[in-house]
Amino acid sequence: MRRIAIISINGVANVGGVERVVADHQRALSEIATVKLFSLPPWRSIRGVRIVNALLTACFAMVSSSMARVWAGPKGVVMSHGYSSIGMFCDLVFAHGCWAGYVEKTGNTMGKFGRIIYTVEWLAAHLAHRIIGVSDRVIDQWTHYYGMSPARSMVLLNSVQTHVFYPQPGAEDPCVGNELHVLFVGRFELGKGMLYLSTLHNEIIFERSRVHLVICSPTAVQETIIQQYPLFEFKYGLSPEQVAEEYSRADMFLLPSLYEAFELSSIEALACGTPVLLNDTGARPTLEMLSCPGVFRLEEADSPLRAVRQAAERFRGLPRLALAAWTQKHFGGQNLRLDLLRLCGIEGAAS
Repeated sequence: MRRIAIISINGVANVGGVERVVADHQRALSEIATVKLFSLPPWRSIRGVRIVNALLTACFAMVSSSMARVWAGPKGVVMSHGYSSIGMFCDLVFAHGCWAGYVEKTGNTMGKFGRIIYTVEWLAAHLAHRIIGVSDRVIDQWTHYYGMSPARSMVLLNSVQTHVFYPQPGAEDPCVGNELHVLFVGRFELGKGMLYLSTLHNEIIFERSRVHLVICSPTAVQETIIQQYPLFEFKYGLSPEQVAEEYSRADMFLLPSLYEAFELSSIEALACGTPVLLNDTGARPTLEMLSCPGVFRLEEADSPLRAVRQAAERFRGLPRLALAAWTQKHFGGQNLRLDLLRLCGIEGAAS
């Protein structure tokens, strides 16, 4: 059997979207090839010692592709995810975002750790055989910021695990009740639109609006934050199945991120039949190109609370099951295995 090396600095143990994509690829390819995952151990992170973590990341990125190529051999396939390698000896590098684009959109400073990520992505853009972006915009950003040749790139959209994310039994259609249940899934931080959510909280208080917002964070939220936003319900550490239940309970999913590449959360919400409210980033351009019936542009409203109300009016009468069926058709992952086989040059096993 052909050997396929998958490089992912966090492996599949992290709760992030990249790690879940890596897990999907690992499962799909293990059916027809010998797959080995190259990653740093989960205990590598030393809390509060950022310089150590930065050095470990840099060292891993420098040597990971060489180790993977030695294991895979000349006839094997080496693929890397994110900033896990510099791209040398890599057949495929999956670009799950663009660090330079993220820094510009969010207004963050590059920082020492950020410069390491920037350097790794720049090298990968020039050293890897092919770059696979999760969206057209990611490919455009790698071309713009890193000087990558578009001829060496292609797009492979993220897919959703429809056996986990689907409308739960008894879930009502969106926006039919008197109280609106809004869901946010992600870290409660500036890049994810924390200021937008903070404004929404203040507007709900001022207008005494019947809007209930649940925030599902992958990590624990500081107690000071919880006390600062008493109207928000904070949950963390939920399993994918529990998050799917939250999607099905919500009338709409709100993600006011300043930057996304192609977030899983939006298509997971849609797979549960829950419409989404998004900025012009991440999955939204693709969803609009495909004429998704469950998308609301946040810039259409002049305030967060008005966005929620206008979206509720638009989505009232939208069948949850119909929206879920649309999402499964476009992002159900039916062709993921075939696409991966083609990328790895294993056409014969595709059938």
